Amino acid sequence: MIKALTDKRVRAGWVKSVDARLVKSLSTAFDSPSSKGVVVRPDGQGRFRYKWGDTVVQLYLLPKPGPKVSLVVTNSKLSASTMVEERRALWRTALKALAQLVSRSN
Repeated sequence: MIKALTDKRVRAGWVKSVDARLVKSLSTAFDSPSSKGVVVRPDGQGRFRYKWGDTVVQLYLLPKPGPKVSLVVTNSKLSASTMVEERRALWRTALKALAQLVSRSN
């Protein structure tokens, strides 16, 4: 799952149907020289945080039994309720595309 986020070539495989603004924000965050990448704790939980405009996006990777992991995304400091709904729809599409890629790889 981490590789699907951090590797440019793998990421390109699932972001084709994702909004260009979200793709640009993810790519800029992961590919930036100052990026620390996904920080993984000893218990297997991972976290990646970045700024998208005036908002903050946090991705949490939570291990599950077997070879599974949950990815939870939060996007805080949104300026209006319309922005909440817009970002929710963008992330829903992105996570669905990511889930399809990961399920094909297994």
